[in-house]
Amino acid sequence: MFIRFFSKKFFIQYAVLFLLTIILWGDDLLNPSEIHVNAGGDDIFGFFGFLNTHPLYIVILSILLLYIQAVVLNQVFENHRLTERNHLLTAAIYVITLSSNSDLTQPLGILITNFILIILLNIVLNIYGRKEPFRHVFDAGFLIGLASMIYFPVVYFILFVWIALMLYQIFTWREWVIPVIGLSIPYLFAGTYFFWKDSLTLELSHLSTPFTRFSPLFFESTVYFYLFSGLIILLILISLNHALREQRKSTIPVRKKTGVLFAFLFIALMSGFFSGEILMRYLLITFIPVSMFIAQYFTGLRKVFVMDMIVMAMLIIMLADKYLQFV
Repeated sequence: MFIRFFSKKFFIQYAVLFLLTIILWGDDLLNPSEIHVNAGGDDIFGFFGFLNTHPLYIVILSILLLYIQAVVLNQVFENHRLTERNHLLTAAIYVITLSSNSDLTQPLGILITNFILIILLNIVLNIYGRKEPFRHVFDAGFLIGLASMIYFPVVYFILFVWIALMLYQIFTWREWVIPVIGLSIPYLFAGTYFFWKDSLTLELSHLSTPFTRFSPLFFESTVYFYLFSGLIILLILISLNHALREQRKSTIPVRKKTGVLFAFLFIALMSGFFSGEILMRYLLITFIPVSMFIAQYFTGLRKVFVMDMIVMAMLIIMLADKYLQFV
């Protein structure tokens, strides 16, 4: 039922997806008082202070941001022929996976980071077949620098750009150096600002923390967490195996772009080693490519009953975790 329904893309699918997003975030809508934004530094223009005073706005912003980026992500993969056209499966899977962790709303940062990385992924996929893509690689580096100012381990995605260039067989030195220049631009402006505010030393110490101190990993070890994690890991392993087998049947452009997505997933997992106690939140980045791999697997199925039952079980587990606390 779930797979067949979101295998189409009409107004009703968009509406149900938005309703599903609201339902999965309903516990935060009902109890927004526990939500807060950690500024982590200067409260520019009083924005974070305003949100902490009105936590309901944080939840509303999160719902809108998640819904919009899910639709954008779905369209990105369609445009590059990585998924079937005219369906919302990728968006629906993305909404479900990113709504699984209620702690997601607390800093609001991972949603903004993911949106930036979705734009980054689209830019990198667009590099394929272009001669001298100087603007594209600069934009990619700039977005990595921007996202890394929210979660610093994202800086390792510069390796993702270089791996993509290797897959596209682009080996001229300018395309490899320009992303580093783009990455440095946000830090140049931020460094100037913090130097002017006399807080540059403090901010530099925050940036060096992932390299000088490794925090213990932190997991929410509830029954619901283990059940949901077990099912999503099962889906991920099945879909990745399917993607690897289908590689040989794909066209060259699709094969190379799928390789770029595997590189994205690898760098996201690798950089997670430097995220410390925020590992579970940071690893939500991996669901950008994983959502596509799962959707790709679902659309290739002739019989969807078993997979439908798994997805419905995941939804029931999530709803039980979120709403039984109010009973």
